Amino acid sequence: MPNEVVLGIQIRADGSIAVKQIGDVGKSVSRLGEGSRSTFDQLRSHWLAASAAIYGGLRTIQAGWALAQNAAGVSEQIASLNALAARYGTTADQITNRISQVSGGLIGQAAAAEVAAQGLAKNLNPDQIYQLAEAAETLSNVTGKTAADSFRELSAAVAVGRERAMEGSAGAIDLRDRYGELAGMMSEAERRQALFNLVLERSNQLKQDGVGLTDSDADKLERYGNTVAAAKLQVGNFLLQGVVPLAHGLTWGIQVAQEHSTAIKAAALTAGVFAAGYFISAAAAAAELAVNFISAGQAARYLLFSGLNLLMNPLTWIIAAVGGLAYLWIRLGQSTTEARLALDQYRASVVALNAEQRAQELAKQKAYIDELTRYIQRQQEVLAQGPSFNPFDDAINAANLDKAQRWKNDAEERVKMLTVQAPGITPPADTGYSERLKRLEDLDRGYRERKEVAETAEIDQKLLQLNHWYDEQERVLDKLSADQKHYDALNAAYSAEYDKVDYDREAKFADAELEIHRKTQQERLDLSVARGNAELNLEEQRLAESQKMTDLALKAWSAPESDAIRARAAAERASLEMQVKRLNLKELELTWDGEFAGTQAELTALTAERALIQEKINSSKRVEIYELDMRRVELERQITDLVRQQSDMLKANADRLGQAAFSGAEAEQGFASLFSMDLGTDPYRRDFDRWAAAQDLKVMAMEERYQADLERLRKQGLEEAAITERTESQLAAIRNAYRQYDVQYDQMIQQQKASQAMAYMNIVMGTANALLAFSGSNAKAMFIVSKGVAVAMAIVQAHMAAIG
Repeated sequence: MPNEVVLGIQIRADGSIAVKQIGDVGKSVSRLGEGSRSTFDQLRSHWLAASAAIYGGLRTIQAGWALAQNAAGVSEQIASLNALAARYGTTADQITNRISQVSGGLIGQAAAAEVAAQGLAKNLNPDQIYQLAEAAETLSNVTGKTAADSFRELSAAVAVGRERAMEGSAGAIDLRDRYGELAGMMSEAERRQALFNLVLERSNQLKQDGVGLTDSDADKLERYGNTVAAAKLQVGNFLLQGVVPLAHGLTWGIQVAQEHSTAIKAAALTAGVFAAGYFISAAAAAAELAVNFISAGQAARYLLFSGLNLLMNPLTWIIAAVGGLAYLWIRLGQSTTEARLALDQYRASVVALNAEQRAQELAKQKAYIDELTRYIQRQQEVLAQGPSFNPFDDAINAANLDKAQRWKNDAEERVKMLTVQAPGITPPADTGYSERLKRLEDLDRGYRERKEVAETAEIDQKLLQLNHWYDEQERVLDKLSADQKHYDALNAAYSAEYDKVDYDREAKFADAELEIHRKTQQERLDLSVARGNAELNLEEQRLAESQKMTDLALKAWSAPESDAIRARAAAERASLEMQVKRLNLKELELTWDGEFAGTQAELTALTAERALIQEKINSSKRVEIYELDMRRVELERQITDLVRQQSDMLKANADRLGQAAFSGAEAEQGFASLFSMDLGTDPYRRDFDRWAAAQDLKVMAMEERYQADLERLRKQGLEEAAITERTESQLAAIRNAYRQYDVQYDQMIQQQKASQAMAYMNIVMGTANALLAFSGSNAKAMFIVSKGVAVAMAIVQAHMAAIG
């Protein structure tokens, strides 16, 4: 219809379009109000504007909050990186800037801070991190990943020393290809360094091949994305300056409202906080528009429109007040109910605790009360200094102080519940330390009492008497108008007597202090000895359990005898070391103020016993070396006997196979040979199994001898290069012994194949001979066939004799 007015709002993610369309809505509403002033039309216009404002506010709050969260996370990573970088004399900014420089701007600040902090925490130094960042930039051109992802994977893989972890970023890397058998003997630090070197070599090789020398379109896009991310990070840091005070304001408003249940005050505080939140969200929206390269004029207009609309609209204040009151009403009710339910549940759970659990819980609650007490004291000291610059902080500190006091009261209630003796529960037995501590306190109190008595009673009485005597003598001299020499004599007598009394007082004090010191030292000495004995008993139990586990492991794994010898010697020496520690405790009992206080006979006995134990330790080491040497001789003899047995076995097999090769040919013999090979019971398989069993024993003996020599050379203090040189021949012999398995197995297969061919020839020859016997005078053709088969059999027999 011509007079029909259609209103609509289309809101997209682009903020500028939202601004324009919201402005159009305002104009349409104005025109509609001029044409028709009905109540329904006025309400509809206000609700349209309100809905647009509400959606715009929610949209800007979400965008601003996301930027602030990202900035807060990066700030936390930067702080961690600063703490770790201090060990190397650098800062987080220097590290992230250097990473961005060596990667050509392809690794942003957030990724650089995250990976660098993780790398430093895993013992990578800054130089290694820089080199890995440069290598990641090169390798990302091959793998198709971003430089940041490659940098993250490379750093994590090198830090833990795992080859497979870097397959996605650096390709397949195998340490055995480069270092051979030494790769299995590397420590974790050596593995990390080796992987680091291989990554750098692969990166340098790719650079020499021309990879990554040009700036590709993908690099430009990745660098542009890092620039945008850096801009958003700066905006997020700016928003944090408004979000943090907003969070403080919200906390303060809620806490004050919880303390004062006046509905009007709660509504006013909540409405004010909500209004502040709307202003900050509008600023966040303008900042987001600026990041998305919207013009400054559009951002300013959107900021002004959002702020004025939210501030002047009464609906904003009504919604904020009603929502805040509803939240506070529900939250206060929940807090009271939850606190009451928590205490009831705790009271019910205390009944089910046994004595040990009750004691542990009581100790934990008392520690919690002590911590809260210290916190309350600190908060009271802060509040006693007067109001601060920020009134929000003062309100938060006061609310936290009251909350801590309530928590302390709850903890004291829980302590009362725990101290009530439950039926059937006995308190834990005292270990004796509390009684000794009580005696120490009694000694200290007695010392103070004796000191006070000495000061006030005996010494003070003498001083009073001396002063009284001096006053009387001085009055007598005054009455007699004596000369000055008499006064001098009186003063000299008084000084001498005063010095004597003062000396007696100091002597009594010294005696009391010496006595309390002696008793205190004795108590401390007894405590130290008791604690030392308890620790030694526990260590002996652990040593016994460890020895049992070692014995079980040696039996379960069928460990070599050399390992068993070393384990027995180590256990014996550990037991002797425990005896030395026992002697040290015995000597500690006879020590006073760091000096030996026993008799000469006791000192001689302790010295002799310690020397005897040390001689036993040295003897154990010599016995271990002797037994290992004897075991080595035994291993040499076993290896020699096994080699001779294998040689005899191979020679006998060759003779038997040679005789079998030139034996007569029968069909049934051929069938029997094929059947035995199918069942795996042929002589070739049996010979190989016997040889392999002997080879297994020989290899185990050779490996045990090799490990024993390694241990012996390391104990001699030789360097790894010298040890490798001395044991290289044994290692080569072990490798050759393993290769012999393949050689003998291949020979067995060849023998079985030749034997199969010979079996087929036997079958054919036997059949031909039978046909020749039945053919009579018409056997010329059959004779020719038999002659050909005989020639073939001769060839196969010669081959069997050669490989046998």
